[in-house]
Amino acid sequence: MTTCIVFNENSKSHANNNKGLTFKNSEELQRRLSKHQKAWESYTQAIEAYDKILLLSPDNIEVHKNMGLALKRLGDLQSKEVL
Repeated sequence: MTTCIVFNENSKSHANNNKGLTFKNSEELQRRLSKHQKAWESYTQAIEAYDKILLLSPDNIEVHKNMGLALKRLGDLQSKEVL
């Protein structure tokens, strides 16, 4: 038994449209991933800097606050990775 698949112009157009959407989605994913990686690096560097500052000035409330915000945002990024 032989199966015959018939492609017409409509099915070719649909396939090309899907291919285009896949490339578009891939580009968007790469853009978001790049942005995510930059944010990750930025927060990590900030946390390392706050650690160093706190060694010199452990009672600096502003640095503790900023470090807490950076840790929270880094945690937010980590939770988005899981999703």
